[in-house]
Amino acid sequence: MAAALEPVLAKHRPKGALWGWMAVQGIGHEFAGQEVLTMPILDAAVRLRYPADGDVRKGPVKLKSVTAESGWVADNGTWTSGLTAVVPAKQFKGDVAKSSWLLNEDIAIIYRAYSTLDWKLKITSPGREAAKSEVFDAGSAVTIKVDDSRFAGWTKLELYDGATKVGELAKGPAKFTVKDLKPGYHAYSVLGTDDKGNVRPSNPVLVVVREVDRHNPAK
Repeated sequence: MAAALEPVLAKHRPKGALWGWMAVQGIGHEFAGQEVLTMPILDAAVRLRYPADGDVRKGPVKLKSVTAESGWVADNGTWTSGLTAVVPAKQFKGDVAKSSWLLNEDIAIIYRAYSTLDWKLKITSPGREAAKSEVFDAGSAVTIKVDDSRFAGWTKLELYDGATKVGELAKGPAKFTVKDLKPGYHAYSVLGTDDKGNVRPSNPVLVVVREVDRHNPAK
């Protein structure tokens, strides 16, 4: 896959193509939790590009444009470094031909967690494909359990929902509880720091939360 895609990006990214790619570790071509990235990308694209007054009943809707400078960029050469490098596009100083363009900071943080090779921290619950089997009600809570056995000596674990920090631990157990869930997609990932200053991400997981009709709750 890399042999096919990398030359395409190398040719077109320097010309302004707002493209990106990522190798999903440990699997082939099957679906195995990729919705943790694809669904937030779709959601972000609609929010950024679809006009508030768009109405298909009146004809084709003209989408709002985005610029390269409005997004974020990932350095594809850092996937194996322990922490994929992501920065606002305006601050990127690396080789554009070996980079991935990302819609916004939320997508960049999810991408960073997903693309970094060999996770030292692993979210074990909810599972990788939880979004396919479980939907949470708005206002409910979710518990995020983390296997920290490969990241001994951690001094801080930070929980992110996209790019928003929603929790922090200074000691074990490695478990977070997020209360009062809001409707929509929530892509959680953990960023850990150890006593040597190493910073490592966990795998990301997607939690889907639905609106609840308080007058007629779902059975």
